Amino acid sequence: DEVVNPDEIQNKNGYNRKIAEKRLPFYTGNVVKVARDFIKGFEYPGIVVNMLGDNFSGFIHEELRRTNADSMMGSLLHWVGPIVTMLETFADEFGQVWVPGVVGNHGRHDKKPLAKMRAHENFDWLFMHMVRTVLEQKGEKRVTFLISNGQKIRFNIFDTRIIASHGDECKGGSGIAGMLSPQLIAFSRMKKTYEFDQWWIGHWHNL
Repeated sequence: DEVVNPDEIQNKNGYNRKIAEKRLPFYTGNVVKVARDFIKGFEYPGIVVNMLGDNFSGFIHEELRRTNADSMMGSLLHWVGPIVTMLETFADEFGQVWVPGVVGNHGRHDKKPLAKMRAHENFDWLFMHMVRTVLEQKGEKRVTFLISNGQKIRFNIFDTRIIASHGDECKGGSGIAGMLSPQLIAFSRMKKTYEFDQWWIGHWHNL
């Protein structure tokens, strides 16, 4: 529910709730299209749909509080239905849907990120539980969640060990290395504590 006014950025881009409502089913359909039409020869036992935080613009900056499409509570209520529909569509196509989830930095309601109660004080955490509750009330057993109560979450996909977090624990980064430097530092530190093969993050908006 962030709003980007094209008039303010030389009409190079734009974003609002209506655009998001169009993008979501387009995205959902393309996931199915790629899996069915472009990557053939596989039998899919299910699909992993990551929720890696920043589901909402939030109000960690005064500018966002003033320009978002709705209040935080209004945004939560509005987007439960479309996300439930997306997950049910994936369940129809792939049979089983596994949703691991962590919170981001935009969903918090404190100016600074928390260490303790990081998840429970975050609207991403509440939203994931709201979506799960609606699906449970509908009797939907094909969609299952693993919602972290902390900063990170660990799980396996077949023999691949995954650790997932939002990624905002990476600080700094400039010059030619860009985001890679803080990511490699965080990666190295985690390797001393956890056993994993891949680290999945959402904060940086890049593969």
